[in-house]
Amino acid sequence: MTVVSTVEVRSALIWTWAGIVSVATVVLVTLGAGLAPGPGPTSALDAAMRVGFPMAFTALGALVAARAPGNRIAWILLLVGLSGLIDAWTALQVSERPDVVSVADVIALIWSNTGFFVGLLIPLFLLPFLFPDGRFLTARWRWAGWVAAAGSIEILVVQGLSPTLGPDTGVWAVPNPIGVLPASAMNDGRPAAAVFGFVLFALMIGGVVSTVARYRRSSETIRTQIKWIVSSLVVLVVATAAHLLLDRYRGAWWNSLMFNGALLLVPLAIAVAVTRYRLFDIDRIVSRTVGYAVVVMTLGLVYVVGAVWLPTRVVGTRPRVFVAGSTLVVVALFNTVRQHVMSWVDRRFYRSRYDAQRVAAGFVDRLQDELDVDDLTDDWVSVVIETMHPVTIGVWVPLRDDADG
Repeated sequence: MTVVSTVEVRSALIWTWAGIVSVATVVLVTLGAGLAPGPGPTSALDAAMRVGFPMAFTALGALVAARAPGNRIAWILLLVGLSGLIDAWTALQVSERPDVVSVADVIALIWSNTGFFVGLLIPLFLLPFLFPDGRFLTARWRWAGWVAAAGSIEILVVQGLSPTLGPDTGVWAVPNPIGVLPASAMNDGRPAAAVFGFVLFALMIGGVVSTVARYRRSSETIRTQIKWIVSSLVVLVVATAAHLLLDRYRGAWWNSLMFNGALLLVPLAIAVAVTRYRLFDIDRIVSRTVGYAVVVMTLGLVYVVGAVWLPTRVVGTRPRVFVAGSTLVVVALFNTVRQHVMSWVDRRFYRSRYDAQRVAAGFVDRLQDELDVDDLTDDWVSVVIETMHPVTIGVWVPLRDDADG
């Protein structure tokens, strides 16, 4: 008789839930907007993200829950995935003005105006307090959980008691029979908006302080885990800033792809860090990302100077010869610039690799002049200890039999 353990049952339930969310999301998005491309790639990308976003968060949340039972981060990821499913249902529910507003319509309308804040923004702001073990740094940091809950309740109550109900697009609205708050309750400068703004500001500043404090008092493994989430959040911040700066090109599909891709990096980094799968590759990823970014910016600057700035100043136009010449210069400089930049970046962002290479190179140089077996063995052992830090080490050296000459 096969005995099914509690762990297996819990894992089966979690993955079953992930499958239900994924299938339901695909069905709702297909019913609401369809997955066929519209007038351009932006509509197709939007539909794909409405499907992929909840599926990614739910799948990664299930992975964390299965690999690290009891970690609250898994439930935050699952909550964000569920909110994506609710968003898909909401978009379908409020797509047309109803003749009679039902309870489901009211719930969908409230969520359509609050889901982004309650289902995505506040959970992501709460993550730094719990990362990577799912617990607050100390009991004093539990205030963040209460503040996040209070902020979520506040925005839901304000929207639920607003005088009118309608989708956030403002296409249509209906009177709210229990709307007792003024229409301007959430406008800029009003108390409700000020309170919610304070909630987000407190969670943002507190999350940074909590992460720094945890990093300073943690082991190397936890520090590496923190590097994963911080790196993904930095990419998200940069992508968000670029998205806002390129707001006039909002219809451009690449702008939306950049932002949504950066957003999906957050749960991916969390899953890698919590499950510790290829954890220490973060130094290599950071060094290569920074390195190639510097290379691209440097060569791009060379091209702009040679193909645009210089000919404009010298001849007043931009002849093709300057463009061709700048292109050839960039191609000729690529390998040299890449080697120098990567070496510089490794010394600062991938120190362990740079140190190991330096030690190994020194050992090779000494090997050319070292003939004594004992000295060579001691030198080799010191190199292994310095670069790999093994718990134990042993060297087997076969001795030549004197009788064999």
